[in-house]
Amino acid sequence: MTLETFARIARFHLVTLSGGVITPAGIATALLIALGFRVIAMIAVKALRRILHARGVSAGVQFASTKISSYVIFMLGVAVAIHSIGVNLNALFAASTVILVGIGLGLQKVVENFVAGVIVLIEQPIKRGDFVRIGDTYGTVDDIGLRATRVTTRNEESIIIPNGEFVTSKVVNHSVPTLRIRLSLNVGVAYGSDVDLVKRTLLQIGQAHAEVLEAPEPEVRFEDFGESSLDFSLRFWIMDPRMDNRILSDLRFAVDAAFRLAKIEIPFPQRDVHMRASS
Repeated sequence: MTLETFARIARFHLVTLSGGVITPAGIATALLIALGFRVIAMIAVKALRRILHARGVSAGVQFASTKISSYVIFMLGVAVAIHSIGVNLNALFAASTVILVGIGLGLQKVVENFVAGVIVLIEQPIKRGDFVRIGDTYGTVDDIGLRATRVTTRNEESIIIPNGEFVTSKVVNHSVPTLRIRLSLNVGVAYGSDVDLVKRTLLQIGQAHAEVLEAPEPEVRFEDFGESSLDFSLRFWIMDPRMDNRILSDLRFAVDAAFRLAKIEIPFPQRDVHMRASS
């Protein structure tokens, strides 16, 4: 292929859009510009992260700042790339208003999640690394995008949650203000049991576990007179909510062993059935 033939192909008119003639050379230039802005965004994000880290800014603020900066630079690059082709952006936007309205109506959820993503990144109700509960799902926030957030559950499953869920639904963030959380272990004992002995035994079990915090100290509450049992709860604090199920399991094993040793009976539901003979 001669240089003249290559130049003719590069200048070939593909289509005219908003007063601009689209050519292969223009498309190649636009792609190079977009790629260049992508590289610039990566460099700027690394530099911004180093600056924020040196100033002691929290990891969550660093993540949000670099994420937004990356999107802004890349979108600016896309605009410059389109303009470099010769397309009049104002004319293009004006001509596509009707189309954009139609797309917006058809993609309401996408737009809603996009706006919610911007809100989440700016207000930071959740941050990367936070341990959260959404409905019945517990997990750690891995990444916050403009449309959805990736959360890794305790079963090492990666789930994608639309950002709208974090704005419109109830979300529990166990990492704010601290990771510390209070748990409650409920247990019933038979009527006639020594309630003081039950209280001392439960307190000893709570205080003996290495993961249970000493302050605030564990406490035992006499919750209620149940149908078949006297209901107690051992309330205690732990430092990491991710460990709640394991710690509760450990304490249940300990309660069963200690109650057997102290001869404290854990009853099962009982019903008295009265038979009446029909005449």
